[in-house]
Amino acid sequence: MARGSKHRGDYSELQLKRGESLTQRTLRGSLVNLFSSGVLFVLQFGVTILMARLLAPSDYGQMAMVVSIYGFVLALRDLGLSMAVVQRKTITEEQLTGLFWVNVLIGVIFGFFSEVRFFIDTS
Repeated sequence: MARGSKHRGDYSELQLKRGESLTQRTLRGSLVNLFSSGVLFVLQFGVTILMARLLAPSDYGQMAMVVSIYGFVLALRDLGLSMAVVQRKTITEEQLTGLFWVNVLIGVIFGFFSEVRFFIDTS
């Protein structure tokens, strides 16, 4: 099927296993996603407990600050630009060039803020 040749929502060519309906497949995928999120939560919680036991309180506090900032950076890492590119039916060279430079700018900004710590006197 050529990209963009059918309108959105046309699932006639969707391959389903063993006569499975789209609803069943969606439910199964949601349950797998829920399970993997639960496993990830348990592992992260375990690592947090382990770090609390191994690190001194001041070191653990610094780690907590870094982890919270890192989580914020991950949430904003590309501002959804890559998903926007993937979902567009057509994209021009100008749009790709613009998105490239926006991503470079975001990287420079995050890089700048990550290097500011070298100029802050912590003693």
